Amino acid sequence: MRIFLAESDPELRVGLQFLIYQQPGHQVIGITDSGKGLKKQIKASKPDVLLLDWYLPGKAINELVRDIRALKLSMKIVVMSIYPEDEGEVLDTGVDHFITKESHPNEIIVLLRKMRLKTTNGESVLREGGDISDHSSE
Repeated sequence: MRIFLAESDPELRVGLQFLIYQQPGHQVIGITDSGKGLKKQIKASKPDVLLLDWYLPGKAINELVRDIRALKLSMKIVVMSIYPEDEGEVLDTGVDHFITKESHPNEIIVLLRKMRLKTTNGESVLREGGDISDHSSE
């Protein structure tokens, strides 16, 4: 699974990157600490998942999400916030998942795994709703 990490906190960014690299089949393909130029980076890298800081500086996140969705990529967007009460507003923007930055690291990994679907040829693709399905025995 190809993951683009957009996080403003340098310590969390490094921690998430390390956590993701430890997971087989997961790779961080891009990192930024600002919303400036993010749409262009997403268009060029075409990740499976965007992990997005709700308070990322550079552009209003609701506008950024709208602009990224306009690219018509099959990418899932997971928004992270330190404030659990942001969940309703976050999900109203049309993102796929919300998770708090205070979540246990295993919760982030479980969420990423739930969004992953293995096809018979070993490629990672994502399925609407984030359910795990394994068609390798079909």
